[in-house]
Amino acid sequence: MKNDLIAQHNLLTTARYEMSSLQKDIVYIMISQLHDNRGHQQHKIPISLLQEKKGVRVRREKALSAARKLMSSGVRIYDEQQQKFVVVGILSHADYDDYHLVLEFDEKIYPFFLNLKERFTTFLLHSALSLKSRYSKRLYEMLSQFKDTKVLKITVKELKMRLGLIDPITLKERYTDFNMFTKKVLKVAQEEIPEHTELSFTYTAKKTGRKYTDLIFNIQYLKPTSDSKEKLNKTLSQPRLQQKAGKYPNDKLTPDAWKLYSFLTAEVRWLKPKLAYKLVQNVSLNTLWHYIHEYQMLMKRQEERPSPKDFFQKKLELKNHPSTEAIYRRSLEIKGNPNLVQEPSQDIEQRSILGVCYTKMAKLGMPHSAIWEITREIREKVKPEELHAFLEKVSAEMTEKEVSQSDNGNYLKERLRKEYNLSL
Repeated sequence: MKNDLIAQHNLLTTARYEMSSLQKDIVYIMISQLHDNRGHQQHKIPISLLQEKKGVRVRREKALSAARKLMSSGVRIYDEQQQKFVVVGILSHADYDDYHLVLEFDEKIYPFFLNLKERFTTFLLHSALSLKSRYSKRLYEMLSQFKDTKVLKITVKELKMRLGLIDPITLKERYTDFNMFTKKVLKVAQEEIPEHTELSFTYTAKKTGRKYTDLIFNIQYLKPTSDSKEKLNKTLSQPRLQQKAGKYPNDKLTPDAWKLYSFLTAEVRWLKPKLAYKLVQNVSLNTLWHYIHEYQMLMKRQEERPSPKDFFQKKLELKNHPSTEAIYRRSLEIKGNPNLVQEPSQDIEQRSILGVCYTKMAKLGMPHSAIWEITREIREKVKPEELHAFLEKVSAEMTEKEVSQSDNGNYLKERLRKEYNLSL
């Protein structure tokens, strides 16, 4: 991207509208292609770029459909002179050629992007595109507006209006239960934003009577220093890791390795940084997750509970780490289910497919503890290659229906339950 830092007027940051994650990505890329003092610009967005940013296949027809819906919708912006909300169009043209979307902004929206001198919000393009949830993207914009003052105060109602969770005409409201609102919106953003951007935040909810009416966001902003340190800085922007990191780890860790490292050192505080760093560097991440599950099972027993240090130090010293199947069988033994522990009947190729299925479920958002339970129940009902085909089908469904990242695990669990009559 030519312009990594993008800007928009604060009135657009605080506007009221609803867009899908894909639609937001389209608009972000268009903003990055704008040139000052030039209106009526035509934008070409490669379909391959949208696929790269979303990490999943994006069909040309689906991308065009998302863009054309932007032509028939708008954003509700507060007109300070008229002291009322007005609707401003987003796109005036949407088409495609062989490999690109061909788009044009509505002429009335240009002033909110071009020649901005004051009262505007800046944020990083690659960070905005990396966020999966539509709500995380909007909250990232709003928090960016106040990253210098470090505090955003807003009513619950106003935040819902900005996110499109309250219909402006019927006033019908989604997530009326506050706990559901925090689960689907705030907690998802609280996990995604520190992982993919230079910001992190905490929030306090205040009540009026018995109802939550106000939110106070406390924003932590760590200005990126260099490309090579960027991922490290994003992770260290989380307060818990600032206290634990020390000289370990360094910026060579992948994002997935960071998650495991932070789990072992900051979240459950089992291990010292040095040992956790050696583990994520020398043991495959999939196998390490299995070790974690095995240790959790040991902790539930009344006896034979080694210290985390001793347990993981022995695992680190193994020359040949066991397969997924072997660790799975060991976890069943720990649970006290010897009748379920049988010599695997699958051949090597089938066991490999079983491992692929396990990895696929994890990537689709299924918690590791749930995967163990599902695998135990499903293994006698379906062949690994059939399960693999079914997971590919569900993955395509989730992409087609634009299932949010926070709902992926529940969606997959429900599909598995119905397909194979599981007692989940």
